[in-house]
Amino acid sequence: MTCVRTVILLAAALAARPAKAQWMMGQLRFSASVGVNVPISDLDTYAHTGFGVSVRTESPLGGPTWSLRSGVSYDRFGGKSAFSVDHFEYLTFASDLVHHTNPRTYQFMGVGIYQSKTVLSRVNASLPAENPVNFLDIGRRVQTESDFGFQGGVGLNFGQITKTFLEIGIVDVLTTGRSSVWFPLRYGIRF
Repeated sequence: MTCVRTVILLAAALAARPAKAQWMMGQLRFSASVGVNVPISDLDTYAHTGFGVSVRTESPLGGPTWSLRSGVSYDRFGGKSAFSVDHFEYLTFASDLVHHTNPRTYQFMGVGIYQSKTVLSRVNASLPAENPVNFLDIGRRVQTESDFGFQGGVGLNFGQITKTFLEIGIVDVLTTGRSSVWFPLRYGIRF
């Protein structure tokens, strides 16, 4: 008898949820952005200004003030020849908690998993810390690692019909033996 009551209670709870779930699904938004990345700290020593692209989803957390944003991004920095670095790449899977101060301004902070890749222009080149190395047949040395990182920043929304946004933030990837920190300036569209 207890099992029957539990099943009936569970079925009633699930039947009451579709209205709220449909409302939340209607609020799911997608965005895409491109940006300029300004390296700082150790990354600035080895890399030039780079670029980034990202695709994200965002859904409200129970009201208009807070939302959860998740997505994937790709960031690339050209290397400085004095250090024999061809380029740096970061493939990111991240989630942010977003606070909407008003319909125009917001702040965000989150965590992510970063696939870091450093391509050196000569086989005998190295950075201060040795990472796992793969050898390519073209004679360049590639160092890859998976890292944990943080990001945060502020943004402005524009437009009533076409929603565009401008964000500036800071990204700190906890790489082995060096600091990978940059300021991304992103411009994008929500649909």
